[in-house]
Amino acid sequence: MLLAALLTGCGGTDDATGADGTSTTSAASGGTTGERGDGDGTTSTAPDAASSSPSTTAAHDTDDGTDIAACVVNTWTQLADQVEHLFTSTPMSALPGFEVSVTGEGTVEIAADGTYRYEPHFSITESVNGVTGSGEWGGTLTGTWSVEGDQLTMRQVDNGITGSITIMGQTVAMPTNRTFDGTATVTDCQPMTITTRIATPTGDFEQTLVSA
Repeated sequence: MLLAALLTGCGGTDDATGADGTSTTSAASGGTTGERGDGDGTTSTAPDAASSSPSTTAAHDTDDGTDIAACVVNTWTQLADQVEHLFTSTPMSALPGFEVSVTGEGTVEIAADGTYRYEPHFSITESVNGVTGSGEWGGTLTGTWSVEGDQLTMRQVDNGITGSITIMGQTVAMPTNRTFDGTATVTDCQPMTITTRIATPTGDFEQTLVSA
């Protein structure tokens, strides 16, 4: 059961982008449009996204006059603290002795043609009730995006993100990362930062990405 708990934390949440993450962050998480997967660390394809063409966007300004559809087009960085925030926002954080430490960063490239690319490079150490697991994940995730009002929707096309975690000397595949797949509210978008919010079963999750 403890092994399952550690793996669940590393797999992310069933939320939106976050936009872990974005959060887009997560996005991050991540998450944070969320991510969908098969739960076995293998590549997965969203049912309808593979055949869809790049989405058009409906212009919408934030309170300060920022055009969200234009603002999101950028290469963003998901910092390690945003991934830690994703983990501490899950029910797993209530387990006895829960601790998490994340190093590395991810890149989220949102292109003007309606496509995006996410490449995480993270190392994670988690402890629950005195048992510690360490793992890594990386690879490439691609998909399509659109903006309607203040809603940023990201849909995975190909998920090639994989990873593993070692617990008590046993190495197993992480569940498929489920970040950046879904709909998030863009609460703020500036040339140097973008912040999104998603609703999760445990409450709202906000993630901020910074310009690369």
